[in-house]
Amino acid sequence: MQLLDDQLILSASDLNNHLACAHLTTLDLARARGELEVELERGADAELLARKGDEYEDRYLVHMREIPDICTKYSASMGTSSSTISLTSLALGIGLRQRFRGQGGT
Repeated sequence: MQLLDDQLILSASDLNNHLACAHLTTLDLARARGELEVELERGADAELLARKGDEYEDRYLVHMREIPDICTKYSASMGTSSSTISLTSLALGIGLRQRFRGQGGT
């Protein structure tokens, strides 16, 4: 869950979290608004899963670049912003299968 340009951006995980615990949504919203400071600390298992996920995604992006009809734009610093979301929506709207990968997004 993020606030970008005063707009609340929700992920599929946010929906799953809400279905599991509505209070968690309240806490996440307070964090997104800057009303609650939370230090996120991953355990060793979570770090391993995150690293394995990143490695898988990197291999998949290499594979996607090898397919000529797919337009892939990769930037480790692009992040998730309204402009990135707009570009992705535009690309999907005109039939391109566009993928943006950023750091720190939820």
